[in-house]
Amino acid sequence: MTATGEAPQIRSMALLRLFFGQFASEADFAALARAQLETQRRRLELFRGLIERLEARGDRPWQLEVAYLLHQAELSFASSWTRISELVEERRDAAGASG
Repeated sequence: MTATGEAPQIRSMALLRLFFGQFASEADFAALARAQLETQRRRLELFRGLIERLEARGDRPWQLEVAYLLHQAELSFASSWTRISELVEERRDAAGASG
């Protein structure tokens, strides 16, 4: 194995759509957030299962640390998509109250 200083990479069409979504509607953002929250739910289940298996083995501490790190990243993504969903709802409520 060779050491690397390469930064982790994230490839996400959803993040690109969110970032460049100046012409998207709030309904588009709400649908995107719902889809991503479901994706995050499935990925969190996947990582919880992986962590359980690695903890049970007890012989692969480096793999377990990677699983913990990726699980934390998924929790962060889920939290952000929840905030995005809430922001859309707040904007809808404000528009409904003023309209």
